[in-house]
Amino acid sequence: MNHTKHKLIQSAGLIGFLTLLSRILGMFRDIVSAGVFGTSRVWDAFVLAFTIPNLLRRLLFEGALSSAFIPIFVEIAKTKGKLEAQKFANQVGTSFFIFVLIITAVFYGGFWFLNSFFVISGKWTLVLDFLAYLFPYLFFLLAVALSMGILSSEKHFFTPALSPVILNLSWIFAVLVICPFFSGDRIVQVKILCAVIVISGLMQLLVQWFPLRSKQYHIKLIWDMSSPYLAKFLRLILPSIVGFSVINLNILIDLVFGYFLPEGASSNLWYASRLMQFPLGLFAASLGTVLLPEYSHQAAGKDRSMIRETLSFSLRSVFLIILPATVGLIVLAHPIVETLFERGEFTAISTSNTQIVLIAYTLGLWAYSGLQVIVSAFYGFQDMKTPVMVGSFSLVFHLLLNLMLMQFMGAAGIALSTAISGVINFLILLVLFHKRISSFEAKRVFIFSFKIFGVSLFMGYVVWIVYHFCPYVPLMTSILAGIVIYVVGCLAIRVHEMRRMFEWIFVRK
Repeated sequence: MNHTKHKLIQSAGLIGFLTLLSRILGMFRDIVSAGVFGTSRVWDAFVLAFTIPNLLRRLLFEGALSSAFIPIFVEIAKTKGKLEAQKFANQVGTSFFIFVLIITAVFYGGFWFLNSFFVISGKWTLVLDFLAYLFPYLFFLLAVALSMGILSSEKHFFTPALSPVILNLSWIFAVLVICPFFSGDRIVQVKILCAVIVISGLMQLLVQWFPLRSKQYHIKLIWDMSSPYLAKFLRLILPSIVGFSVINLNILIDLVFGYFLPEGASSNLWYASRLMQFPLGLFAASLGTVLLPEYSHQAAGKDRSMIRETLSFSLRSVFLIILPATVGLIVLAHPIVETLFERGEFTAISTSNTQIVLIAYTLGLWAYSGLQVIVSAFYGFQDMKTPVMVGSFSLVFHLLLNLMLMQFMGAAGIALSTAISGVINFLILLVLFHKRISSFEAKRVFIFSFKIFGVSLFMGYVVWIVYHFCPYVPLMTSILAGIVIYVVGCLAIRVHEMRRMFEWIFVRK
């Protein structure tokens, strides 16, 4: 088990490093975008338009495709061999290619019909215009996601983790280098950004292509609806659409609701959600990527004791990072937003509105991090039904809560609704996994979380004092002081996971 844990942390560490690079670049892309576009009407329309293909990527390609695809692919490779597994991958890719072709034709047909026979509100016309530029991106995302699924099944995580790096670099190049030539027209600038995003999809595919070839995998179209494995995949994929991407569905819902609020609300929700997802994507999503194939192998071997230990260990590892990040984001919400974004078109009013939304979102950060782990555990057992039923309930609850809270709290109410629905989703899934599939060390996880939350609160108090009384670089000094206080505090109360993390980082075996 120690060897398994070590491999899990090493793999998560590799993905975590590339994810850190991607998140840093992603944060820089948001910084430069804020300076150029601020919280304007045009940026409101773009973030809503971009979130739609991005949501399809996470739901259909990276989320549902990978979650349903990887367990079956691993099973076929073990029982039937590599050639049969490759055949199955190409059957899945062909099915999705036809699906994307259909929805693309429907979108462009509907776009032409609406423009020809109806008068659409100007703000919604902008969203449709930007979507028309972005839709071809889906074809590249499909091929990239299929390649990532194959490579992850082979426990090759490096090149799949490069995809967001490529997207962020392309985005930054567009905003800093190309857009200044069209500074008089924001709409043209955003359309150029959309075109560059599509080109980045081709670049992401080319990066995946070479490791696939080295492992002797060849992506091609194979139409065979009689395949029992494809039928099983299609049965699993429908319920898994909701399960793995609740946070992304919620954010799209938030942006749509925000679009009905005064100008800038959708942009505030966008920037706040990006900050909230920084720690979420940095470690929780990285560990979730590694856990899915790991759970699949353990479930295939029917080793429930190892699954219990893996789940407990994974939750403790996630909370070890996420709980102090949650406290830190809440305490330093205003200076973080101000330091990162307040320049150019992003005003002090934008900062004030965004920081309130950030605090509301962050209250549910720990729950969404736990979801990355618990949903992977369900999918490792090929149980797609439970996460989707619970996820559907939480989505309906989120919609109703949005309608109520946005009336009184505006964009902050929408974000708070997302946090509350995430907590409910995570807790229900945790109880159901414990009762239906495999008991795990719930008491140990609870006691551990309580201890590190106490250390995190003390850290937050110190951070607040340092920020308000430090005369030089208060934000950076506060963050560094918080890290030191948290690490020392965990070691002082004998949080063994902290000691083990130091061993895994610095001791090579």
